[in-house]
This record gives sequence, C-alpha cells and structure tokens, in this order.
Amino acid sequence: MDDKVKKNIFKIVIIGIILAITITALLLIFPLQTQSDKDGFLIACILTLTGSGESMGYDIQDGLLLAAKEINAWGGINGKPVRLIIKDSGSSPEQAADVFREIESEHKPLLYISNMSSVALALAPLAKEYEVTLMGLITSTEKLTVQNKWSFRYWTSAESEAKPILEIISMLGIENLGILYIKDEYGNSVFNHIIIKYNSSGGTSENYNFAPQTIDFTDYIEKLNNTECILLIGFPPHAINIIQQLRESEYTGEIIITNCASHPDIRSIPESDGIYIPAPLVYKNDFLYAKEHTDSFEEEYNRPFNHFAANSYDFIKILTFVLGGKSINRITIREELESGFVFPGIFGEIKVERGSRDFSFYNYPAKIENGEIIFLEY
Repeated sequence: MDDKVKKNIFKIVIIGIILAITITALLLIFPLQTQSDKDGFLIACILTLTGSGESMGYDIQDGLLLAAKEINAWGGINGKPVRLIIKDSGSSPEQAADVFREIESEHKPLLYISNMSSVALALAPLAKEYEVTLMGLITSTEKLTVQNKWSFRYWTSAESEAKPILEIISMLGIENLGILYIKDEYGNSVFNHIIIKYNSSGGTSENYNFAPQTIDFTDYIEKLNNTECILLIGFPPHAINIIQQLRESEYTGEIIITNCASHPDIRSIPESDGIYIPAPLVYKNDFLYAKEHTDSFEEEYNRPFNHFAANSYDFIKILTFVLGGKSINRITIREELESGFVFPGIFGEIKVERGSRDFSFYNYPAKIENGEIIFLEY
C-alpha cells in the first residue's frame, strides 16, 4: 500500500472519529425526541371510572387534573408540561391490562397510575415487562411493591388501616365482632391483619366475604344481628348501602367502617352519625397545610375535598418534588422515587426510606358526628 493510499485511509478514519464525537455531543445537547418529550411529561392513568371503584376513580381523576393544572401554571416538571391520558379500567384487572397494552403501543408514557389493589396487581407484570414505573393509588395491599422494582404504592397500607380499627375495637371493649369484607385483594389484606390480632386478644368473630357488586346486605345483617359490633371492609357504595340497611334493621350494636367512610359523600348522610372510622389527617380542621389545598379543590369543583382526590393530587406534587432539576426518563423516574425522601404532604409528613417503594400515611381512630369527623386521639 503506497503512502498516498495510507494518507487517504488515515483521513477517512479521522473524519469518522470527528463525526462520531460531533453526533454524540449533539445528542447530549439535543436528545432524540421521544413521544413523551413531544407531549411533555406524559402520565397514563388507568382508573376505575366504572364498576365497584367508580367513585374512587372520578375523585382520583379530579385530584390529578387539579394538580396538573397547578404545576403547569408554575412551568411544569422541569419545564415539561404535565399531560394526562385517562382511561377506564372498569374496575377489572383484565380490562386494565388490555388498556395498558393499548396505551403502551400508542404513547409510551413516562409512567402509569392505577387504583385498587386488584387492578394494580394485574398491571405490575406489565410494568416490569415494559420497564416503566407503575404507581398504585388507593392500593392497600403490600403485595404490589414486592412484585418487581417498577411497582410503587401510595396509600395507607392494609396494616396501617387495620391498626386504628383494632384500637377502636379495644376502646369499645368489643368481644363479639361481625366482619363483612369485600372478596378481593384489598378486603383480604385488611381482614387478615385485623382477624389475626383480634383473635389473639381473645375476641370471637363471625366473618363473611361478599362480591364487589353486592348491593343487598340484609342477609348478612340478619346473621350478624346478635354481634356487639359490625365491621365493614369495602368501598364507598358498600358503605352507603350497609349503613342504610343497618339503620333500617334497627341494629343496636356499634358500627365500624374502613376509611372509605370518612369520604364526605358518606358521612353527609344522616344514617352515618355515630359510626366509627379510621380517618387520615387531611380531614383534621386545624391541619392548615391540608386546609389550603382543600380550599383549592372546592373552588375548582364546587364540592368537598376528599382523601381519594387528595391521594392523586399529593402524588403529582411528590413527582415534582423528587424530580426537580433531574433528568426525566423512565429509568430516572423509578430511581428518584426510590431514592428516599421526606415530603410534607397533605396526609402529614411522608417518610420514604431509600430503596422503598411504599409511600404510606397513617389513619387515626375517629367518629362521625353530625357529618363531621371527630378524631378520638392525635
């Protein structure tokens, strides 16, 4: 090979290296635009807008929309406007999975939000498959976050919901308890935490599970008529139905319902007076931080703020908090969410240990009196 050919080859190699360096530098400055980049900070929300979780789904939707509106008014998340894709899961794990695949094929959002334990558990394998963060809201089961490193949960845990219920049972001195619990992952989780500790304390119980679509509880009430207290573990429609049916049956025992009964739509009905509940701090009148956001919600939607809407609203604010000044892609979102942080939220201070994917808050023993929540301790 003569010197001229060698020189030409050398020039080609040098030019190739320069081009490679230049392209790499340009990509660092102007990264390839993904669908999410074009649409801003794209979040896919697969919510229970129909079915047994319908009321929760619409509350979550309103909380998300309000938070996105506020954050976008402040410039978005690191300059990216928050965009929401909202789809109905039908309260069905199977339908939710189909919706997930459809959204993934068309949009490839930066993360997914779902609600209800059974739905979130069905989506966890898909989050792992597509390597995208899934956040379960109003998701009590601790099973979600052990599925894989892409699955997170922001809601009170089954254990933290059971704890104040057990405190109420102890305070009332209940020795014979009737328990009705929804036959799904949520109901099973809370029931198991309660029954183990209650039985170990020497109490006796009669327990029945019911299907999510159950409306008529009169047969169960008749079976449990002689118990000192009836505990319902279910969703808002179940709570409203059983409260009214218990009053109609003239049941004389105490009534305890899980934290869904702290919702304004439930405690506003006259029959709810005197019912015991575990309630989050968002309803505490002198918790001023929550009061500020309560006013914003009520001004926007002309209806009372509630802890379901607060859950989704608060999560979007957490995203802004942990991602501030950070690069945004599917991997960094997961890494930042599990990096550990302390967030002053509307449920109180949220402490998340590094590596944890459980964002939880506490409930406190409370009672409904004249439509208001009276905290029994705190």
